[in-house]
Amino acid sequence: MTLRSKGSGLRGASSRRPERVERPRREARVIGSGREAQPEAAPDADASPPAERPDPPVPSPDDAPRPRRGASLSLKGRALKLLSQRDHSRLELVRKLSPHAESPEQLERALDELEQGKLLSESRFAESLVRRRAERYGLRRIEQELGTHRLDPEVSGPALAAAREGERERALAAWRRRFGGPAASAAERARQHRFLAQRGFTGGTIAWVLRHGADDETPAAADDDASA
Repeated sequence: MTLRSKGSGLRGASSRRPERVERPRREARVIGSGREAQPEAAPDADASPPAERPDPPVPSPDDAPRPRRGASLSLKGRALKLLSQRDHSRLELVRKLSPHAESPEQLERALDELEQGKLLSESRFAESLVRRRAERYGLRRIEQELGTHRLDPEVSGPALAAAREGERERALAAWRRRFGGPAASAAERARQHRFLAQRGFTGGTIAWVLRHGADDETPAAADDDASA
């Protein structure tokens, strides 16, 4: 009797099913591909907020592009720069400024304005050239250089007249600096003659220097000999 009751008790105990414990489901967002997405990280409370970008600077009227100057003003600026260094003839400025001009007419108008403003003066250029060249060269050399500028005779005439007055004195000074005394032979005399001729002194001036250069008292120069 006792064994039967134990067996029945065991069958009754084994027939009972354990209670099912439900676990909490983990929520996850489903992405289109079907994979579970990682949960978003919580923002860090100590993290500093992202720096804000500064606003772009407001352009000022001074930063606006300035209008480009005309070509005539550019030509005037170039011409004034050349004239500030020394006097130029009109032909000389034409040669130097032609590559920067849009047309010959534009260049001529710019030079006309400079002449009207007395900034370009061919008479002043002739005087300046004669004064600079007379320190080393004779009248013929100066006349040749003035001729390359195609100056009007009325412009170059007064400047050449001033150079003609001191022709002999300049030749004598150049001869003394170079040789210091008369020639001891015909060959030396010829060499002295070539030197003065290459400097542009006239034949009459050269003969006068070679004849009177060694004299203690040089005779006064005659105007007709200087122009020979």
